[in-house]
Amino acid sequence: MKTYLKCAAFAVLFTAFTACQLTPFGILDNELNSVNPLENSVKTPKNKTIDSLAVLLNSLAPKPETFTFRGEKDAVFTTTKGTKINAANAVFVNEKGETIKENIVLTIQELHTPSDMLLADKPTNTHKINGYLESFGEFKLTATHAGKLVQLQSGSRLTVETEVNNGKRTPVKMPIWDADTNAVSEQTRGLNHLAEPTVVQQFFSLKRGAMWKETTQKAEINAFNRLQFDVTKLYQWKNCDVFINDTTPKATVMVHIAQNLAPSVFDGETATQAAVVYFKPLTINALIKFYQPILNAPTDKSGFYSEQNSLPIGTRGTLIAVSFKDGKLYCAEQNVTINAPRGREKAAFFTLNPVETTPSVFLTNLSNL
Repeated sequence: MKTYLKCAAFAVLFTAFTACQLTPFGILDNELNSVNPLENSVKTPKNKTIDSLAVLLNSLAPKPETFTFRGEKDAVFTTTKGTKINAANAVFVNEKGETIKENIVLTIQELHTPSDMLLADKPTNTHKINGYLESFGEFKLTATHAGKLVQLQSGSRLTVETEVNNGKRTPVKMPIWDADTNAVSEQTRGLNHLAEPTVVQQFFSLKRGAMWKETTQKAEINAFNRLQFDVTKLYQWKNCDVFINDTTPKATVMVHIAQNLAPSVFDGETATQAAVVYFKPLTINALIKFYQPILNAPTDKSGFYSEQNSLPIGTRGTLIAVSFKDGKLYCAEQNVTINAPRGREKAAFFTLNPVETTPSVFLTNLSNL
């Protein structure tokens, strides 16, 4: 499937593919989702600064919502997305363990769609084999008093209740997954443009966005047909996910970005978030990030690849490539079916050619999908 789609036409061309969510990427995680250009750029050995795509996308990402209340009183808050936070059983304490009864500022960040996940760099990748995660919502709660972080007292909790939008597959209970947002892959080995093992001389590191670990905690559907779970620890992303087991043979997917690719990820000790590729499976509320760059590739074969042998052959979905080059935003998406490697091929190969767009058009197209 070699059709290259311009971003400005996404909403029109993909009407028949409404289950897919267009998404962008590489957002650096921080408590209040603030943007600091100085912290989100990379100094190259040539003392040249590469602006991070993360800065741009973070400015477009869903913003956290804040609520203020007195700590000694019960309170229920409702976000603009309809999520409710019940603080009736919450006791907040400072670093000395003292109960705080004055004004508490509670902040919630919530991600429900693959578009949200892409903008906030919280993909649903997992290391479990033979399957993938389907998300019913990702959430992070933080709290402050007088500008200082506070904690929940041991044994107390906040209760989160949210709408369920995943249709017929909603189970009565599902696991809660915790995120490691500092997960970084450091390596000198990888795959070249032919999906063959290769090496580079300099170590490089790549921020994965989120690595999810299953916990013993469960979210469940309550009497009002809404998803409900308790938060006993603040400042940590929680994902309500179902692990979908899939024993179908898997393939590695290579995505070549033949033009408008941002500068090399090897210009600094840490890989920049100047470009990235995502895969949105059809009808599944999931987003797979291809965070590993193709190594030692010719210019027209540079790009990214999936975790090796991770995507089920025959899976339908959308590949999305985004690049930030010379101060301009480029993107492209393509509907694909993951095919089995042919002949002597070692992977499934696709080529995308991102075209220039504006942040406002890009964001509009995201919200339409």
